[in-house]
Amino acid sequence: MHRRRLLAIILTLGVALLPVPLRATAPVVTPIADITEQHKGQFFTVQGEVTSARAFRSGMRYTVRDDSGPITLAL
Repeated sequence: MHRRRLLAIILTLGVALLPVPLRATAPVVTPIADITEQHKGQFFTVQGEVTSARAFRSGMRYTVRDDSGPITLAL
């Protein structure tokens, strides 16, 4: 019985280590209004119109707006 379990684990690990071609999936677009302070440190894909761009000492600041509202991006 123990040999069967061990063999299953080895086979599973062997399959997982084989090179498998990865397919890109379409990103999930998050409405800007759904992003809150609780999401700090997480990554999101947003889609909208850049409504303003301005330089500041360390880079650029962009405002992006979708149907749900605006967000400021500092790069």
